[in-house]
Amino acid sequence: MSIISIIIPAYNEGSRLPAYLSKILAYIEPQDISYEIIVVDDGSIDATAEIVTKITEANSCVKLIQLPHNQGKGYAVRTGMLQASGTLRLFADADGATPITELKQLRKAIDTGADIAIASRALRSDSCKVQARLHRKVIGSVFNFIVRTIAVRGLSDTQCGFKLFTAESATAVFSLQSINPNPQTFT
Repeated sequence: MSIISIIIPAYNEGSRLPAYLSKILAYIEPQDISYEIIVVDDGSIDATAEIVTKITEANSCVKLIQLPHNQGKGYAVRTGMLQASGTLRLFADADGATPITELKQLRKAIDTGADIAIASRALRSDSCKVQARLHRKVIGSVFNFIVRTIAVRGLSDTQCGFKLFTAESATAVFSLQSINPNPQTFT
């Protein structure tokens, strides 16, 4: 069983994903822990699957799950989380907006008894710089404010694509998730 599974949902991320995968591998390989990286290609119409396949040929710890057509990010995350084997399971956005080095902060929370640790772009720290375009930061901030005000109180950033789960909590949460996949195929 892997110690950590890193699940990356990807839809048309062929241009950004290789750089982030390189950063993840450079960070995790020297740590001498067992790991798997699962890229869930959500029916991409670009070269995402081909690029990840080349990486899997060079590194057996990187795995590709190909969904036949775009079914949405939630479905892709759920698929990866439920197929992962790690005792810890990290969900990370393919754009690498949250540096993989922030994993150590989430692990601290898990090590002190949390079942789920959620990163936040809203809580500022000198150790982490958010890497996103200005319009995405503005839209994300407005959406996050609305969600925190109306639906989810007590979390600074509900939409941050960097969350760490224990295997038990991932199974409990994602097995209950009910998603109707998008029936469209993009060609």
